[in-house]
Amino acid sequence: MPSLVTICGESYSGTTMLELMLGHSPRAFSCGEVAYWYRPVTEAHRRLNCGCGADPCTAWEPLRNIPAERFHAEVCRRLDVELVTDSSKRLSWVVDANRWAVASRLDVVNLAIWKSPLAHLHSHWKRGKPLSNALRRYRRYYTRLLRWGAPVMTVNYHRLTAAPASELALVCRRIGIDYFPGKECFWNGQSHLLYGNRRPPGFACADAGAIEESVDYPPEFLAAAADVRHHWESSAMRRLCSELESRDVSRQEVPEDRPASDRRAVPWWYYPQRFDDAWRALLGRYRPAKRAG
Repeated sequence: MPSLVTICGESYSGTTMLELMLGHSPRAFSCGEVAYWYRPVTEAHRRLNCGCGADPCTAWEPLRNIPAERFHAEVCRRLDVELVTDSSKRLSWVVDANRWAVASRLDVVNLAIWKSPLAHLHSHWKRGKPLSNALRRYRRYYTRLLRWGAPVMTVNYHRLTAAPASELALVCRRIGIDYFPGKECFWNGQSHLLYGNRRPPGFACADAGAIEESVDYPPEFLAAAADVRHHWESSAMRRLCSELESRDVSRQEVPEDRPASDRRAVPWWYYPQRFDDAWRALLGRYRPAKRAG
């Protein structure tokens, strides 16, 4: 049965990297943050610009007019692949993707990749983002995802980058897809991601097989993080991280008959997000392209 893997995570959490790893196979297609093609937020999202650089892209041309509710199933059929990965972060899209997968008879797996709160702050600090807002979004996003009710497994960013081969092999085994040596070296293949961070910067493949990002936090960042320490070291944040860890792929076996998401189980936060999408489309008001991603 063809499979859909939704890859969730807050901004700069490693969703693109994980998607490229899982989709590094001739029998898979990584579509990136395709939600923004159907529900654009910025002006850049209104252009179907593939990360491969081709215009038009031979992979995306046969896909551009597919209705949203048939997209993932049609990707499998038209491109003759067994797996499609989707790293759209917007949770209302993830809810819909699960419902559409059930209706299209796709096997669906929800993966959430996460960093420690301090590492998450550092990723935002490097890009000049407000730290207090980053923490608020981090807690809200993962709390909503875990409370949604659909099956969700988590992937620890730090373990994945420290030992990509063994961790990716574990992820593949848990979700029921093939792993082969070198699958983690996504830069050796051609991808067709839409939007997002198409090639995660700051990574290199070391001889030992690690994909590493600097963990030496500069004094300037530590000083800034100290101002919000009471938030990222709070008991609520510790409980959230504990729950994320409890759902790690290393602790969960995926049953052969995975429970399908209940089509009626639509959380309350789904409706404000969909209202925003509809209102933006009605007025044609999108953020400037320079704010994309």
